[in-house]
Amino acid sequence: MASETLWRPAIEWTGLIDSDLFQQDAAKAFWLNVIDEAAELHGTYFFEKSPAEKIEIYKKSSLVQRMGSPLARQSLKSYCYDVERKPGQELDVRLEHCLLVDALCVLVRLSAWMTADFAVSNWAMMVRDSTQNIIPFESMLPAYDHASDQWNRPLDICLTRYSQEVGAPQNNTTATFLGKLWSRSVGSDEHASKIRLVRNWIQEKPGRPKLSSLEEVAKALGDEKLLRSPDMPDPDASTTYFSHVLVLRLIETMSFVRRDLTRHGVSNELVASVFQCFGDEYRIARRMLGKPLED
Repeated sequence: MASETLWRPAIEWTGLIDSDLFQQDAAKAFWLNVIDEAAELHGTYFFEKSPAEKIEIYKKSSLVQRMGSPLARQSLKSYCYDVERKPGQELDVRLEHCLLVDALCVLVRLSAWMTADFAVSNWAMMVRDSTQNIIPFESMLPAYDHASDQWNRPLDICLTRYSQEVGAPQNNTTATFLGKLWSRSVGSDEHASKIRLVRNWIQEKPGRPKLSSLEEVAKALGDEKLLRSPDMPDPDASTTYFSHVLVLRLIETMSFVRRDLTRHGVSNELVASVFQCFGDEYRIARRMLGKPLED
């Protein structure tokens, strides 16, 4: 990174990427290059520009085109910055929403690379489970249905899928089955409280699950899967638990972000564009990591 472009976020992001975030060198190299391009974009010359000039640079940036929201690109194409805007005055809503969505797209693309890195690093397990040509948890991502004018409930989909994989009976709700399974796993007789917690998560009631709770649920699911597949190698059992924790946290976080964006008035179409980039980015990542999806 050039010394004249010491942009603080670049230093922080570099520290993140240089940690154990990725196992594949190609994934690490890709994101370090993204950071270098972002640092160059935010170099000294950028901060010397007027607000209107900054917006034009942003709109024309190839990095923003690559990493941001395609729908935000269309929305900003005709946007002109209000040169009469006073310092400290709030940004135009359209600009504010597009900048926010672009930033979140970067995080979703990062999660797609982390998922691809995990898949390639655990390739034997992917092949064994016949999941090497599937985009993981794509159906669990936040999605807007125009016909019903409703958003799906990602954590509900995720928990139901995992419960079915370990034999949840059809006459039990996901909350009932998982609440009881969770209670047994932690040695608790308080089935009702666990069932109520899971039901609150599924119904997206106020508040968020604790990470420790999601870890306990993941362990309960993993232990149940091991009981049903006693020949599963220990490393695979550990990997299954780890992946369940990551997916549960990721899906819950994406669901929370979706609701927050909607609450702040971001259009359904613009919000949907954030999560739609996951699948495309996962395909790109898999190809660049040497394991392309076979359609």
